[in-house]
Amino acid sequence: MKRILILGIALLAGAVVMALITKILREKGASHPLFQYRVIVSAAVGLVCFIGLSLMLELGAGSPQSSYSPAQFKDGQIVKGEFNEDAENTSGVTE
Repeated sequence: MKRILILGIALLAGAVVMALITKILREKGASHPLFQYRVIVSAAVGLVCFIGLSLMLELGAGSPQSSYSPAQFKDGQIVKGEFNEDAENTSGVTE
């Protein structure tokens, strides 16, 4: 789902940039030299958005081997949930 959102945002950013460039350059005249490169500029903006959002998603992520222990009741108190970084592979899948 995250990949779909990242791709959608990148495509939307590229489309918005292309629409803005087209609108601004049409007001100045279609003979403006940047008018023929508007597709390349908008594709570059979309690519930069895609790479930036992908990096933002992955830089703060945990390792694939980490696991989560949900909150529990112990001795009448709620013990917070926590992420265990060096957890054993509990999924049943062997490598």
